[in-house]
Parts: sequence; C-alpha cells; structure tokens
Amino acid sequence: MCLQGCMAGIAELGKPKLKATVTEAAVVDGSWPCKLADLQREQRECHVLLASWTEQGLGRSENQDRCIQTQGMSKAVPFHIVGVLDGHDTSFASQTTSEMLPPLISKHLVDGLSVFDANSMALAGVESILEERKCSSGTCVLCCTISGRFIWCSNLGDCRAALVQLQVPTGDHDYPQPDQLCWMSHDHKASDPREKRRIEEAGGHVKFGRIEGLEPSRTLGDFDVKNKVPKGTVSIEPEVRRYELGDGNDVSQAVLICASDGLWDVIRGEDLCNMIQQSWGMGALLIQLRDGQPVKDTQPMQRLAEDLVRLSRKRGGRDDCTASVALISLA
Repeated sequence: MCLQGCMAGIAELGKPKLKATVTEAAVVDGSWPCKLADLQREQRECHVLLASWTEQGLGRSENQDRCIQTQGMSKAVPFHIVGVLDGHDTSFASQTTSEMLPPLISKHLVDGLSVFDANSMALAGVESILEERKCSSGTCVLCCTISGRFIWCSNLGDCRAALVQLQVPTGDHDYPQPDQLCWMSHDHKASDPREKRRIEEAGGHVKFGRIEGLEPSRTLGDFDVKNKVPKGTVSIEPEVRRYELGDGNDVSQAVLICASDGLWDVIRGEDLCNMIQQSWGMGALLIQLRDGQPVKDTQPMQRLAEDLVRLSRKRGGRDDCTASVALISLA
C-alpha cells in the first residue's frame, strides 16, 4: 500500500524540482570490462536491493508485462539480473521469456562469456524455443546486469531503463539527493530514424511507423510478422550499454529503474528524480548501506516501485505498466 506522505507529493510532480545532470550510457565497444571475470581484481562490495510493481492496463484482458529479478555468482564475482518484458498479442512470449532468459544469461556469464555475448546468445536461444512453439505473440526485452561498480543494459524494443546516481548521505536523516540521471537504453521503434534506416538496409519497409503493423522494431517472437519480411528486419540483436558507478574508490549509491513503456509514455526523467527525492524511508536505507549496517526494512523500495506505476495511472496511462527498482550501494 502506498505511503500517504509519499503520494501527497505526486500532484506536484508535473513541475520539475531538481536539476540533475542528464547523460546517456555508452554502447559497449569491447573496452574493459567485457565479462564478469574482468572484475575479479575489483575489491568493491556491491549491495543490491530489489523491488517491483506491476498493474494490468485498463480495459485489457490480461497483464502481458513480466518482471525479471535474479542473482548468481561467476568465479567469485556476484551479479544481479534485473529487467522487464512487455508482451503483446497474449502473454505467451513474455511469460516464456521470463522463465527461460535469466537462467540462460546466468549460465553464459558463469561460462565466461562477455555480457554482450551472454545476452545475445540467451536471446537467440529463447527465440529458437518460441519459433519451435510457433509463437505468434511477441515481447520486448530489457535486461540489466549489475556487478561491482558496473551496470550493463541489454535492450530489445521499447522498454527503458534509467539510472539515477545519488549523493551519498552525509548526515543521519538525509533524504535521497539525485545527482545525475543516465538513460541506460534507447527505444527500438520502427519510427525511430536510426531503426528505420536499419530496417530499410535489411530490405524491409516502414509504413505509418510500423513494420507490418508492429511498432517495436526489435522483439522476440512475432513470427506472424517476421515470416512476412526479410530476415533481420525485426531484429533480435540487442543494443548493450554500460555505465560505471562512482570512481572505484569512494562510496557510491544509485537507483536503477527498469520499466515497460506503459510507464515511460507518461513519466519523465524529472519525475523519477522527484519521486526518489521524496521517497520516505529511502534515506534510512542509504545510510544503513553506507555504514555497512543490516537493512531492516526494504518497504521504501516497494513503495517507490508502486508509486511510479500509480503515478502513470494518475497521468492517464492505460497500458500494462511494470516498474522494477534496484537500489545499488558500493562500499
């Protein structure tokens, strides 16, 4: 249930209150680090707290969104996988992907593959399964890997991730203070100029911002469309971006928000910063993590995820809406 003190500020979120620097994560280019084994020499302790909230769209027969949250260990390097799936034409593709993708990515990471290759091969593996099952539904896939001070975001479609870096609290009762917002992904829609160019180079055509009626230009499944267009037109190749949190020496803290387009249709970066800054109880979590204390209550994370979805509803959003939130703290 939403905390009244936090929800009371929602009506004011239409006006930006904070001026956090806005950046965009760089697409991976083969530079260090590529795989989790590269982080073995890192001595940073990374704490990750996870929460999520999802609501079915208004007038819809089912919620086709799904959430991904799991963790693993690769050569003594812990990692977390966080993400969201936005399904369409039934939830078969999103449900199947939510079950099969995390263990496949984890296996490839443990086997020593780069984060890019781990995600690419896992997506290709799930695509093969969906094809075998003659799947006509489809899903967008956004999946982030968190390990040490690095966050990788693999994106396929129009879900989106944002990382809000916070000022480390200096007192005992500080509220979170957003310092920088970094967009971790770029939407893949047929109407996007870069995607339109890629589609045409693959031999496809965009009409009214869609490929044979399909708006996202990179998805899993959707074989009713993919079988009508040249191979690769609707791509399963993810775009992977990477962000380095902090300078590798001092305490660093951030909130990672992964959400389906039901949220991003009506929520802006300024809203994220304002919601985090007004999130009652989040400051106490940051202080506990900063001081290496046991975390006593993770409800502030759950409230933040729920409040973000509820704000999208307040703003008129009618689509299925899912928000997965990760609080990251580097000791």
